[in-house]
Amino acid sequence: MRALLPKPIMGTGADTGRRWDRMTLNLPKDIETLVLARVESGDFASAEEALRDAMKPWLDAEHSRQQKLRSIKAKIAEGDADPVDLTPAEVASRLDKLAETLTKHA
Repeated sequence: MRALLPKPIMGTGADTGRRWDRMTLNLPKDIETLVLARVESGDFASAEEALRDAMKPWLDAEHSRQQKLRSIKAKIAEGDADPVDLTPAEVASRLDKLAETLTKHA
């Protein structure tokens, strides 16, 4: 079955910067049967539309993962840029104070 899929999300680990308009997929027979049945029932206008709809949750999760990764990288960069170096004892003390504050508000 030939399927026209959405273009890849830029910046993903699998992204090589290439774009394509068409991709040929070899679907397992059970998935192909399901896709074709959904098209024949009128739920979707084409196999491509059915596959795009099926991939939407994965694409949404990938987008969310990318946002989280950017946030983590920004926090690492922020920490790397902070000139204050704390000893393990100072870190433990600050965490203890934070935990104490949080338990008082709970």
